[in-house]
Formats: sequence, structure tokens, C-alpha cells
Amino acid sequence: MRGNSELYNSRPDEEEFYSQLGIHFLTNQSRPLRPDVWLMGLDGELDRPLKLDAALSVIPQDAYVIAAFHLPAFFDKVAEHAPLAFSGHTHGGQVRLPFGSAWQLPRGSGRYVGGWYTERGSRMYVSRGIGTSFLPIRFRCAPELPIITVGPCKK
Repeated sequence: MRGNSELYNSRPDEEEFYSQLGIHFLTNQSRPLRPDVWLMGLDGELDRPLKLDAALSVIPQDAYVIAAFHLPAFFDKVAEHAPLAFSGHTHGGQVRLPFGSAWQLPRGSGRYVGGWYTERGSRMYVSRGIGTSFLPIRFRCAPELPIITVGPCKK
């Protein structure tokens, strides 16, 4: 999955570059983490269509799907297909006003800023990330590198 930097500064040998590092670069593709759990990487952006059908086509019907994509607004389309999703792009608002609201969010954020969201029984985590965009500042919005452990649900 690409972020803005990779989209605008992509390498011509991108897939080969990542493959040599032992990384499966999932561009509208899915790979099994184990037979019943699949990771789906989507590469839609504002000027590119989301190719959800291509990524879903290889996943077994009863598999648990974890989706990763850059623009959190895509969660509205992905939620019914993946019970767990991860996104970024918003930087958590990067500059937050004194009462907690984001000063400005980039296009493609939708109603998602940062943290956990639930939609039609699916959950998505939007990371604030560690970088910045446009202005190299953060105000009242600490960077984060989340570590999320995925395991069986406890009842």
C-alpha cells in the first residue's frame, strides 16, 4: 500500500525493489497470513479507482480479511468485506485546535481523523503516523507508531 510520498515519488522497479527486501508489496492484492486469515492491500487514491474486486477475488469465502489502505474514506466501501482495517493519511489532524478538533484534514479522510471506528460490524484503526505533510509541524497531535496485536476474540 502506498502513501502520498510513494505515489508521487514511486520507483519504476517498485515491486522488484520490495521483493528483494522480502516484502510482499500488496497493490490491490491479497495474501494469506495463514489459510483462514488474509491480508488485503488496496491502492486507491483520489484520482485512482479502488480495485476492491481484484483484491477480493482470490480470498476464500470464509476467510477472515484484514484490509490496509491509505485513504480512510475507503472504509465506507471496504467495511462489509473486511472485519478489520488499517489506514492512515490524516496525520490525526496534525494541528489540533484547543478544544480537540482538527484544524484541517486532507481530502480522502472522510469523517475519520484518528483512532478506532466501527462501521457495519467492521473495525478500522486510523493511525496518526510519525510524519507531517505540507507544514513540518504538529500541534496538540502527538505522532504515533501503533502496535496492534490481532488475536482470537474473547467472549
